[in-house]
Amino acid sequence: MGLRESQEAELIPFLKILKQKSAYRFKRRTAARLWQKKYYDLVLRESDPWEAVARYVWMNPVRAGLCARPQDWALSGSFKVHWHALLASPDDAWIPPWKQR
Repeated sequence: MGLRESQEAELIPFLKILKQKSAYRFKRRTAARLWQKKYYDLVLRESDPWEAVARYVWMNPVRAGLCARPQDWALSGSFKVHWHALLASPDDAWIPPWKQR
């Protein structure tokens, strides 16, 4: 049974195929590298405030210098929450586990 026929999917094989195919096409067009070597996944704990985690993710394009505000990044946002309001009150900074000492 192929992946298309299955109701289950595995994250790691999916990401491997996605990164491999997109990187190949991108490199043929640009001669540049597309992806970093690893990726990070995270399961939120009960103690993790989802609003702070969401703010952290929405700020990624700003930290990378791709835009001045998260609202300026076309792929930012949420269909479920009023994310502009959440950005206005970043009172609880969240630090990803891989950046904690």
